[in-house]
Formats: sequence, C-alpha cells, structure tokens
Amino acid sequence: DIVAKGMVTNLIFEGPPGCGKTTLANIIASQYNTKLIKASTNGGIDVLREEIQEFVDGASLFDEGKKGIKLVYLSEFDRATPAMQDGLRDFIEENHEKVRFLATCNNIIKISPAMLSRFNDVKFAPQNEEEKKFLMLGYLKRCQQVCAKEGINIDEKDLARLVKKHCPD
Repeated sequence: DIVAKGMVTNLIFEGPPGCGKTTLANIIASQYNTKLIKASTNGGIDVLREEIQEFVDGASLFDEGKKGIKLVYLSEFDRATPAMQDGLRDFIEENHEKVRFLATCNNIIKISPAMLSRFNDVKFAPQNEEEKKFLMLGYLKRCQQVCAKEGINIDEKDLARLVKKHCPD
C-alpha cells in the first residue's frame, strides 16, 4: 500500500540488519524527490539547518515523473544525535504539507518517544517462531539458488546452520 498509495504519513522501519528495511525504503524513495541523510555519518543538528531545510524549501528541476511531495530519507536514524532529533520534531510538524519523512533504524529505543510520536512504526523483525521459520526457509532456498548459480558446493546441513545462525542478516 505504501508503494501504491504513496507516503501519507511519516514512517519508521525498524528491525534487525538484513531484514529488508533499506530495500523497501530505497524502493519508496525512488518514487519521490528525495534527500538521503545518513544519520550514522551526518546526524547532527547542522544537517537540519544546512541540508534538510534547504531541500524542503528549494525548488527542483528534476521532479519530473516523481510524486508531488518531497521525501527526506533518514537512514540509520537511531544514530542521529539527540539535538538532531529535538530539532526535527517541530520541523516535521511545521512542514507536513510539503514533505514526508522515512526513517530506518535497528535500535528503536535510541529514538526519543517525542520523535517517535511523529512516525508510524513498521516492524520488520519476525513476530513469532512460526514466522521466523518461514523466513529462514525462504533464505535457505535463496542461498541454495545463489550457490548453484555461482558454482559453490556446500553441504545442505552446513548451509542450513549458516542461515539459522545469521538469520535474518
């Protein structure tokens, strides 16, 4: 629905590494005039003043074929500084008519409750053992396909142990 209907609210995708958060965020971001902010390397308050504000207020010559609203994509948002999170709270509300925010994170507890209240939370982690087993079987099949295509010979049990140990990453 998010891809088909568009970003009607701000979203935060949370879950462990390798579960598809970034893949889906990239698919959504490709449909919009998007500003990517990598909070792990650029998550201070100055980025709000210097990059996000300028992006939201500026006109773009490259919006053709993109959906109307602008999108700020906050990658690894759990690594943004507290000052950045505080500054973004009011900014998000003041600019809701012209921009949406999409964030990804591994550790949601590092994001302030006040900041989280401005996002709809989408959990990517398996919700129970049945779902985890279903995902592991899918990952195992995909690993088998990759091994076959690359000509890698590996024992089925060893591959299954690798998938189980590292799932979902």
